[in-house]
Amino acid sequence: MKIRYTFLAILLLMGCFLGCNQVKRPNGLPETFPVTITIMQDGVPLEGAIVRTAVENTALAQWNGAGARITNASGKTEMYSYGFKGLIAGEHKIVVNKEICHRPPDVTDTVMYDEYEFFVDQKFWSANTTPLTIDVQSGTKAFTLDVEPFDPKTYDVRKFGKKLKK
Repeated sequence: MKIRYTFLAILLLMGCFLGCNQVKRPNGLPETFPVTITIMQDGVPLEGAIVRTAVENTALAQWNGAGARITNASGKTEMYSYGFKGLIAGEHKIVVNKEICHRPPDVTDTVMYDEYEFFVDQKFWSANTTPLTIDVQSGTKAFTLDVEPFDPKTYDVRKFGKKLKK
């Protein structure tokens, strides 16, 4: 009898672990297709870049939930939509940024003294200004995109509110 209850308890636990942790697909989410994006800068993979997408079709704008992904040492990242691997079909704007915040060691409770080091030109920071686009269709796709380095001469601290590292 004890073995029977142990067996039932194990089955119950397996059911919870296998079935309870699954992400539920949002109603109406179109099919997603695997997409890998590689970010290059001056011919070198850009590690640690933040990559986001924005679908161009306004009828599908509600599915702009791909979230931010971070590139690895090879400059690559796999894209996801609402926890599901891939992106929905169509044209996507690609937004890329990489920044490091430098805070003086004696400052712990304010951002007033933070200084930022940027690595990607500011035109790539927004879906409104980025020239990068990809066209996702069925099947696995790999895209390699080039970004320009940050140019401090074009940076407007009033627009972005972040001081540059000296």
